[in-house]
Amino acid sequence: MSSGPAPTGPAPAVTIGMPLYNEERFVGEALRSLLAQTFTDFELLIGDNASTDRTGEICRAAAAGDRRIRYHRNETNIGAAANFDRIIHLARGRYVLWAGGHDLWDPDLIARSASALDARPDAAIAVAECVWIDVHGGRLERRSGWTDTSGMSPVERLFTVLWGNMHPILGLIRTQALCSTGGVRSCMGADLLLLSELALQGDFVFVPGTQWYRREIRPRESYAEMIRRHRSAQYRLSSGIAARFPLFTLGAGLLGIAWKAPLPLPARIVVCAGLAGTMPARFVGARLRRR
Repeated sequence: MSSGPAPTGPAPAVTIGMPLYNEERFVGEALRSLLAQTFTDFELLIGDNASTDRTGEICRAAAAGDRRIRYHRNETNIGAAANFDRIIHLARGRYVLWAGGHDLWDPDLIARSASALDARPDAAIAVAECVWIDVHGGRLERRSGWTDTSGMSPVERLFTVLWGNMHPILGLIRTQALCSTGGVRSCMGADLLLLSELALQGDFVFVPGTQWYRREIRPRESYAEMIRRHRSAQYRLSSGIAARFPLFTLGAGLLGIAWKAPLPLPARIVVCAGLAGTMPARFVGARLRRR
């Protein structure tokens, strides 16, 4: 089921994709933040993953008031990965921004990010500064930056992603680059896999002077709690190899991406060897942060 007009006329410059599940508490505020962008040439695709709260009601009302919004509801929960991935297939813009249903954005974020990608045809993603906020909108102490990869080789960009945070997944992404990847996989670490593919295609450019506000909506969780969350019905990883051996699945995915990279064979061998050597340390570090 969907609401909002069918897409007509020229394709917009930007597609904002908002995959949702039970976001009634914050989604209204998130939509208002996006509709207040100074950059107006966008479509906003809402993918409601069979929410059981008032999310659909709020989104349908927003779609009725703004022709740029298209609301799609899955009749059953198809899992978070498939819901994210659907945006890629529906997007008409040359750039895509995945937007969390509980986050906020500076009014000039899309304008500045689009200008950055327009000026850098070799770039895959434009990344703004992330500021963490609490459920009341107050700023938290921590911030999460990102290293601009301009001037790095594809191999250097790949390892920058491996050791960095996953925030660029919510930056402005070049649609052509996104469509050249394997999409959002149904496994733990799907964001890392997708960013690794994108890093092999182009730079991640940092956009100074604008911020997006990531809302902390769940309490700090241990590694075991995170695994249980990814095995829940919301993520659809409750069975199969991806659920039983999540780290093995993630590691195999990274090695597969590196092996298929457009690099000379000797370089691919060295990169795969480097990944095999560093992945254990990367995962141990991630577990220690959650203790």
